[in-house]
Amino acid sequence: MNKVITLLAGAALLTGAALTGSAATAATAPAPAPASADPATKAGHVQLSVDHLVAGQHETSTLWLDCPGVKKPDHPHRDEACTDLDAADGDFDRLPGRPGTRCAAVQDPVSVTARGISEGRRVNWSHSYANPCEMYVATGEVFNF
Repeated sequence: MNKVITLLAGAALLTGAALTGSAATAATAPAPAPASADPATKAGHVQLSVDHLVAGQHETSTLWLDCPGVKKPDHPHRDEACTDLDAADGDFDRLPGRPGTRCAAVQDPVSVTARGISEGRRVNWSHSYANPCEMYVATGEVFNF
């Protein structure tokens, strides 16, 4: 009986020491960096679409914009589009566009959409413009494809 008690007491001491050692290690180990510090969380993978009404028919162009450009370059102006999105902190309503560009008052409707991840946040955005020039003034290179 003494042997059983001695074995149980020894096991309890070892378990207690192991737990104390784990707690001490956990207390001195550096905390992991917050997720926002990881540059990958600011990456973007956004599907862009431009729907243009031409001669009564809808013509839709769609491609992917990856920022930073880690995949094949679908977007013909990817670097400029990514710079614009970065300046807007991923908010399509705040794109810098191309202020100062003058557009003719022509009705040539165009609608744009963006769906995916931008600056680490989910995006589901759309907007319509009177013509492609007004779209370019508002969105710069992002929808210029």
